[in-house]
Amino acid sequence: MKKIILLFLFSWVINGFGAAQDSLQGLVPAGLPNVSYGNDQGFQYGFSLYLFQYGNGVIKPYKWNLILDCTWTTKQQQENFFFVDMPEIFGKNTRFDLCLDYQRYNYYDFYGVGNNNTFEKDFIEENNPGFINENYYYLQRRYFSVRSKAQFALGPAGLKGLAGLGFYNTRIEEHDGKTKLGQDLPHGITGGATNYLQLGIVYDRRDEEAMPNRGCWSEVLLEAVAPFLGSDYTYTRITTTDRRYISLHPRIVYAQRLLFETMPGDPPFYEMGIISSSLHRRPGLGGSYSLRGVPRFLFIGPTKFVANFELRLRTLHVNILKQDFTLYIHPFIDCGKVWLRGDPGNMKNLHLTQGLGFHVRWNKDFVGALDFGHSQYEPLAVYMSFGNMF
Repeated sequence: MKKIILLFLFSWVINGFGAAQDSLQGLVPAGLPNVSYGNDQGFQYGFSLYLFQYGNGVIKPYKWNLILDCTWTTKQQQENFFFVDMPEIFGKNTRFDLCLDYQRYNYYDFYGVGNNNTFEKDFIEENNPGFINENYYYLQRRYFSVRSKAQFALGPAGLKGLAGLGFYNTRIEEHDGKTKLGQDLPHGITGGATNYLQLGIVYDRRDEEAMPNRGCWSEVLLEAVAPFLGSDYTYTRITTTDRRYISLHPRIVYAQRLLFETMPGDPPFYEMGIISSSLHRRPGLGGSYSLRGVPRFLFIGPTKFVANFELRLRTLHVNILKQDFTLYIHPFIDCGKVWLRGDPGNMKNLHLTQGLGFHVRWNKDFVGALDFGHSQYEPLAVYMSFGNMF
């Protein structure tokens, strides 16, 4: 564990350069090497280039932000990610972003569809009497996507409309031998296109984006996936998310996220493991973006609920080589569940996790995160990443 933490801290130290927080103007690069770790991905290595263009410092949080990410992991995962975000490009209270994404997973988790899945290590460990196949819970997935969104002012401060398009092409392959995928044969086993049209309403009253102290960030999004867009499936994704930030003390912020998503129609199983938002699409339920301490994608279904609660404690601020670094400690509780069609609409069998996170804010907009999660499914899960969960 000590080696993991030292490696993470080392990656922060060498992760680029930039201007001090009180003089953020012009082009500020950061985050060149990428060394991280997650229970669900193994060690990740590669580079993540972050470019922040602040211009004269008037446009908040920045004039534009570009992310170029090329990484590999010890679990044979490859991610190539290009993302550009341009607030106020069309005027006050507007935004535009564009993302190109290629991902290849040789060990993409699949535990079944529903809220009662289990992970039996005996099934994948050769020396155990219950051994089935070392790849029993895994499949191979590749996909390429291009997606873009525009946000525009609707009138009141912070209220915006959203319109976007996304083009996804997914390829699914089984591993040799007996697997959970081959046993269950879920809808979508052949992969295909899931192109969508997205519409939504966003209400953002955060005092800042990287580490909010107060305000809210709420949204209702609708994604329509249909053959007229070139999709091989027909379904709708409706996502409602409410995030709240309350300053309890100059150094303490209470933060929470409540999310509910439902998918009428006939979505493929791999899309039921994705959570939508106005910024990024994230995997869940399970893993570093939803239930920290639960294996990634342990619970997938067409309807899902996630709640995250954090106390963000600002503990230390230092300036090193004209760089501002602020350390935060985040005790957290996560909970959530999924429903299949026909399941009782109650909150029974809610999955609960808890843990502690250590986050470092570098200058204004770059955040490194180290989270430790615990649940009945994993006694200790470790996640190293960039940015807050919400």
